[in-house]
Amino acid sequence: MSEVREQGEPAKRGQELEEPTRRYRDVAVLLAAASAMTGSPSLIDRMTYALGPEPAMKAVADALRIVQSDLSSQRPAISQGASEKGYPEVRVRDEAGNTSVVIPGRLPGSETVRNFLEEVSRDVSIARKIGTYASSLLVGALIKAEGGG
Repeated sequence: MSEVREQGEPAKRGQELEEPTRRYRDVAVLLAAASAMTGSPSLIDRMTYALGPEPAMKAVADALRIVQSDLSSQRPAISQGASEKGYPEVRVRDEAGNTSVVIPGRLPGSETVRNFLEEVSRDVSIARKIGTYASSLLVGALIKAEGGG
């Protein structure tokens, strides 16, 4: 009987190791959504090119602050929902209120963020993988928004 783990929970000794891009997909979604909202790739770039854990942790903190600020506003641009097939997705609206980008996945919970930060402080290559993955999620969403996907 296999043990069920919450997404973002590290594998325990003896369990098959799950790839960081699967374990921390929600962190990549956070970075992609914040970057889509700001129209700037700098958060993703800081994660992708992090040489140490501090820039990666700051990129996550900044992305969380952007999303938190947006969710506290009168008309939030970021929302979570489900696709027609029931898969989770994060929608980012433009100033006119139209959904401009849809990113497959969900925003991370606090445990996922905590586990990510702890792992990145031990191995910064995880941050670079998540940054690259966030970039691919954003590019895919932008292509789809332009009618190419």
